[in-house]
Amino acid sequence: MKYRVWLFVMFMAVEVRAEAFSNPLNRATCLTLNREVNSYIRRGIDQPLAEVTVFRQTRSLLIEGFEAGQYSIDQLAAGLYALSQGAQKVVKNCQRKRSRKFVDMLPEPVKTLLLTGRPDTTDSRRPTAFQGLADKGR
Repeated sequence: MKYRVWLFVMFMAVEVRAEAFSNPLNRATCLTLNREVNSYIRRGIDQPLAEVTVFRQTRSLLIEGFEAGQYSIDQLAAGLYALSQGAQKVVKNCQRKRSRKFVDMLPEPVKTLLLTGRPDTTDSRRPTAFQGLADKGR
């Protein structure tokens, strides 16, 4: 009996660890963003768009790429600036195209950094935290 409990606990630990390493933006759609924004509006929460979950996750991935040495601090700053300036446009575009992937609506500098880890997409590609999208023919 103890063996089964131990096996179950180990299985759950592996499953939780796998979820932690999966990229949440791979699954995010505009519908995800719309639901969260609508939820904040309904509850009367006055919160900047930059604090919506998918924008926070995007910001985190950009910072992780910088920490991994995939681009410079200037490129990170440009990407974060483009993300903050384009948040409202992303939300408006997502309201019109709910079935699209959230990543498709991001500003070009942000998409470029996430997909390739470099500002110039013609150079050789390095694996990034977001490489799964690039490998799927994105």
